Amino acid sequence: APAGRDALWLAGEGYRTIAYDYVPRGARGAVRAATERGLPLESRALNLTEWRSVLAESARISREPGPRVMLARHVFDATNRFGRDALVRFARVALRGGGTLYADVWTGAGEPAFGLRPLPLEHLVELIEAHGGTVRSSTRLDVAEKRSRGLGRVVATWD
Repeated sequence: APAGRDALWLAGEGYRTIAYDYVPRGARGAVRAATERGLPLESRALNLTEWRSVLAESARISREPGPRVMLARHVFDATNRFGRDALVRFARVALRGGGTLYADVWTGAGEPAFGLRPLPLEHLVELIEAHGGTVRSSTRLDVAEKRSRGLGRVVATWD
């Protein structure tokens, strides 16, 4: 979401939130707004196409206590195959023990947002399952909302 809007909303709901971006200051506006409101929002850099970044952050987040939820809105469809694989590996570590991944992707119909590549839901499901995830649902949002935007959502867990 633009400027960390989802992360700011989650922090506003009382969740300790970490906004990841490959640009270190990508969510600085959201972090500033959260700080002004006393909300629990932190921003961290994560480069999905660099193993060192993914492995280091995986090790760090795996030691954080409590249940976790990962929201990946247009991340899988904005990166390449290596980045998708790295994101699922990161999710596997971060969400191990019952955390939940919510991933929204552009599946190919309609006009995409800038920089998105179509990603069929079936491919995302296969990738998650190949890394030990359990797909709880796979939904075409455009069908549910009666729109032709080509959006889909996958909800997955790692038990």
